Amino acid sequence: MNTTTHRNGMALALFILAFMGLVMLAWTSTTWAAPNAQGTVPTPPKPTVRPTVPLTAQPTAQPTSADDGGGGQNNGGGSSPTVQPTAIVVPGPESVCAIGEDGAQCSATDLVVVIAAGAAPAGSALTIEGPIAQPPCPASPGGMTFLNRCYRFKWVGADAQPLSALNGPVQYCFAYGPEQLALTNSQPEKMLVSFADASGAWSVVIPTPDPAGARTCATTNQLAVWSALFVPDAVLPLLPTTGGANAAGWMIPRVHSGK
Repeated sequence: MNTTTHRNGMALALFILAFMGLVMLAWTSTTWAAPNAQGTVPTPPKPTVRPTVPLTAQPTAQPTSADDGGGGQNNGGGSSPTVQPTAIVVPGPESVCAIGEDGAQCSATDLVVVIAAGAAPAGSALTIEGPIAQPPCPASPGGMTFLNRCYRFKWVGADAQPLSALNGPVQYCFAYGPEQLALTNSQPEKMLVSFADASGAWSVVIPTPDPAGARTCATTNQLAVWSALFVPDAVLPLLPTTGGANAAGWMIPRVHSGK
């Protein structure tokens, strides 16, 4: 009797567990199918899938060919891509020269500047830039040809302020070569030295040729901002070479011109 009752109890318990399992399974599978309060059946959620972003190579900028014609890489006749240069005006090299009680001898490429004692205050300085092309070198005086020798000067006093005048002579000696001789028909005595202030108005002076040293020199008391070498296309009235204490006539310019 007890054995039978025990077996019946076990069977009943297993039946109840199985029944509850079926109920839970049915409830889980029909939850999203049951109508809601509005009478519609909600759609079961779908898992979110994050799309994979493919890694693509960014195109590299290609140089532009200067000649678009004549075919490409596979059809022959095309030119290789070239880089177009940009024109840049590069000023000439600079040299800085200190001026003392005894003056100074300053030099740059193809130019020597001799500053007499007292011409500029001790402690001042001269910066020479050049040779410089034309432009920025001021235009040649009328009837003259530029000999590719041009320099720009910056005169600075001991107080770091620009000088406004000189108190004595300064000599400028230009070296020349085959190019200048060709432009003068091998007559270096035809070369002329010119000086200009910041306005670029040239004053032409008669130089002193030095054929043995392949140079031509001129002296002036003018505070020059520019100095250049020219050859005349025609005979021009010129200023005398100056430098002596009594040679003040050079200050009356006979040639002031510019294009």
